Amino acid sequence: MKIFIRFCALGAIALLIFGCKSKPTLKTAVCDKQAKVALAEGCPDSLELKVKLEYPTGMVGSKSIPKIEKLIVNTAFGAGYDSLNVNTASDKFISDRAKEYRDENLEMWQKNKNDMGACFMNWYEYVTGRFGGSHGDVTSYLITHDMYQGGAHGSSAEIGLNFNIKTGEQVKEEDFFIDDYKDDLSSLLRAHLREAMKDEDSYEALFVKDIEPNGNFTVSEDGVTYIYGQYEIGPYYLSIIHVTVPWEELSNSGLIRGEQNSDNSGSEAEK
Repeated sequence: MKIFIRFCALGAIALLIFGCKSKPTLKTAVCDKQAKVALAEGCPDSLELKVKLEYPTGMVGSKSIPKIEKLIVNTAFGAGYDSLNVNTASDKFISDRAKEYRDENLEMWQKNKNDMGACFMNWYEYVTGRFGGSHGDVTSYLITHDMYQGGAHGSSAEIGLNFNIKTGEQVKEEDFFIDDYKDDLSSLLRAHLREAMKDEDSYEALFVKDIEPNGNFTVSEDGVTYIYGQYEIGPYYLSIIHVTVPWEELSNSGLIRGEQNSDNSGSEAEK
């Protein structure tokens, strides 16, 4: 009897181990680069640049890694960088931005430096990215871009990137949801807009209350979160607005294509 119990216990452990191994395990690293570029020698004005991007280094089905890294680079920096890996693209981005900063501002500063005073052109640009939640085979990645280039205030943007962790292919809105999803999804988003705002005054200040899906979303254990940028549906001071529709409501509405993500709902990308 004891032998039988031990055999069952070992079998259960083996099932657990091999069951866990069947799910792709994402391993990541972080590219962290910074630079502070003076506009000219002896000039107090400068451009501060920061890049901090998490990127995949290994996982089951490793053929998908180059695709995922390319998607990250393309979304963070633009199509002109997507032939490069994250580290090389970050170096090139910093170099390109430094050159643009000097090309655009040096002549004006030299002509007007006595009138303009110091710190008139203290700019910054920060690009960050990290893996977020997952649902089934779909994993999200969030890129944040903060920038100041003069004027009254800076600007911020968030871009949600989603991909199939097994294939590395990008998962867009039309891939994730069924055909003709927009009307029903819009109704759910509108139903959760008020709770996304910090108070009633913020809600009333919105330019647009009849919001629609805009293609900019991430997945998490809570549901699908849509990201509305500065000025997109409200004034600047409301900043970026996140509206989340819970999985239960999405499932009840039958909006998820083929219920492809019904298993392993809301699990985080393993690192």
